[in-house]
Amino acid sequence: MNNQQSEGSGFSPIRDLQIVEILLSFFFQALGSVPQMFLRRRFGINHFGMSTGCGILLFWLYYGVTAELSTSEPFGVVFLMWLALNIWHRISAYRHDGTPNRVHSRYNGWPILCDLLPISERIAKRWIEPIFMLLCSMIFIAFNAPCLLLFFACASFASGIDSTQIELRMKSRVRQIRDAEIDQEVLMNEFDRYSK
Repeated sequence: MNNQQSEGSGFSPIRDLQIVEILLSFFFQALGSVPQMFLRRRFGINHFGMSTGCGILLFWLYYGVTAELSTSEPFGVVFLMWLALNIWHRISAYRHDGTPNRVHSRYNGWPILCDLLPISERIAKRWIEPIFMLLCSMIFIAFNAPCLLLFFACASFASGIDSTQIELRMKSRVRQIRDAEIDQEVLMNEFDRYSK
């Protein structure tokens, strides 16, 4: 009885690490969604959800914390640009959903840089986009906006981590499918052996 109670509550390293991983993954996804609006197109219709809302909430929380330091920074202009792009991407996603050009409903967008440079989507999302966004955020120095520079530098880093996490989850799912196929093949061989 006592053993059952201790299993149900208390410290469980594996479960606690999984919870931390989920929270960190969501944080990187939310923070990384802010620059993705500026760098990608053809999003899935279900991409715009809680993570996108939390991303802009992080943006405004950061603005609230740094308000005294960033009185002259164009936070409102950046927010309006982000909002306009968000609305445009949502309309575009719904418009393409019923066509042959539709993508996975949770797809996080096609990198515009892939249309301009001969690079793969994976390389663009994991490496080129974060570096490009970091370089583009240097423009905030011209507006004397170090807080926006810091936010977009962190957001570009988070976008790269989010893309890496998505790829790792995809590889894990592929491994599970491959393992299931091997299990099925072994079971079929055993079935044939016992059927004879």
